[in-house]
Amino acid sequence: MHEFSGFLLRASAIALLLQLGACGGRYDIGDRAEGGANASGGSAGSARTSEASGGASGKVGESRGSGGSVASGGSVASGGSSVTGTGGDGAGGASCANYQVDASMLAYGTLAAPEVANERIRLLLSDGMAGPFPAPPDAVTPGWAAQTVDAYLDSMLLSDLVPGGVERFMRSWLGLHDANVAQTLITSSGASFTRADGTFSQLIAPTEGTGLLQDPALNRVHTSISNRGAFLFPTLFCSTLVPPINTGDITGPIMGTPTLTRRQVLASVTSAPACAGCHNFVDSVGASLEVIDPTTGARRSVDENGLSIDASGTLSTVGISNFGRTYTFTSIDDLAPELASSCEVARCFVTSYVNEGTAALGLPALGNDELEFVITRFSDSHFSLRELARAFVQTPTFLE
Repeated sequence: MHEFSGFLLRASAIALLLQLGACGGRYDIGDRAEGGANASGGSAGSARTSEASGGASGKVGESRGSGGSVASGGSVASGGSSVTGTGGDGAGGASCANYQVDASMLAYGTLAAPEVANERIRLLLSDGMAGPFPAPPDAVTPGWAAQTVDAYLDSMLLSDLVPGGVERFMRSWLGLHDANVAQTLITSSGASFTRADGTFSQLIAPTEGTGLLQDPALNRVHTSISNRGAFLFPTLFCSTLVPPINTGDITGPIMGTPTLTRRQVLASVTSAPACAGCHNFVDSVGASLEVIDPTTGARRSVDENGLSIDASGTLSTVGISNFGRTYTFTSIDDLAPELASSCEVARCFVTSYVNEGTAALGLPALGNDELEFVITRFSDSHFSLRELARAFVQTPTFLE
């Protein structure tokens, strides 16, 4: 059943690719130098094969996620989550898992030695950052692993520090590989992992202030409309884009004129069928950030020529995933809350986190059941960032 469902999803992605495959995509994207796979999936050659394997294939709608299958069995000693979280997967609270996986369905083989398992958790969270860390246990259990995450994150919270491993993940997820870029954003976002009530929803659409996607520093890195869309789409939906095809004479950044905004100019030069398919898809979400000045990062309602900014649009992912939907917005300000409550965005975030973690530790990609277990726990905790880490370290792949 799950294999057939996965086949349907891939068929939908291929159908969309055929529709968009002629996309020129060359205009206005070049300043997204860091490109597609922010957290490319796991380790190749795993016995737990990937349902939607990592690499950036360059196809619209194809997942970069991890996956695979693993046998059932085992248990988690500590039981439920120690965090409650607020915000999350919409008002209904429905699960974002393709299928529910609880701890009793995970199968554990021979677990790693206590020193090995403890060091994995330390490197996942701290990335070798100096400072005290809980001692190895007498015996490795999933419950111990979750408690070790809590103990370390609690200590970081008391010390007002952001764990190095969280910073490593945030930079990978956002494609900010230069340690000198957007450090304030990385630190403030990473701090959410240490709080028991820190959630993904609060990262994207906090109840007070602006979210991560509206950050001035981030929007000075991603400056053009297409570039911003090419950043948002793979980062939030784990889908990659067809590489640009040289189909025209106009290259480089698109600039506005005294009578046309840069969005209008971009729409004009990408109106040919070979370009419009991809650009209509990507530029609609990229244009949501037009309310943020690409040079200063400041909020704006008019462009440099005094023309009114139109940041509205519609993005439909129906048919690309089990949780596809249509997002309609006037700007990033009302798109962000939709993204923050989206199951497909939440699933992408979880996949990015576990893929970055397994890659950093040299572990194979999680199997299907393991990934759905992590997503189940993440969803049930209303997108708690701490529960994401707790669930990941309890998987057989992490502990064996």
